[in-house]
Amino acid sequence: CHQCGQKIDFERLDALPHARLCISCKEKEEDAKRR
Repeated sequence: CHQCGQKIDFERLDALPHARLCISCKEKEEDAKRR
C-alpha cells in the first residue's frame, strides 16, 4: 500500500491489478471524499 506500507491482499490485486492502496486505506480515502 502506498499510504500505510501494508501488503495489498492478493484478492484485491487479482481484481484490481493497478491498486495502490489496501482496502482499509481505500475505504478511509472514499469516506473522506464523501464528507
